[in-house]
Amino acid sequence: MIFNCVSVFLAISIGKLSDKIGKDLKGTGFGLYHAILGITLLPASLIAGLLYDNVNSDAPFYFGSLMAMLSVILMIIFVISKPKKQIINKD
Repeated sequence: MIFNCVSVFLAISIGKLSDKIGKDLKGTGFGLYHAILGITLLPASLIAGLLYDNVNSDAPFYFGSLMAMLSVILMIIFVISKPKKQIINKD
């Protein structure tokens, strides 16, 4: 079940990224996306390991849930609630 949800999320996010980037910058956009993803996964794994060793075995999952909720809140603030600019045709 979780694997299916993650697969759908990745397909949607990469599809949206592909729509937002122009044809001439697709390689750069995907490279930047995956570079940021790779850079952020290293500290995430280290933090999860430290929480697992020093707190308890449930702490990394609670931390991951907290970060996911924070991501949703930030996405709502910066992406969804941003007013759309209307293009007025003055013909």
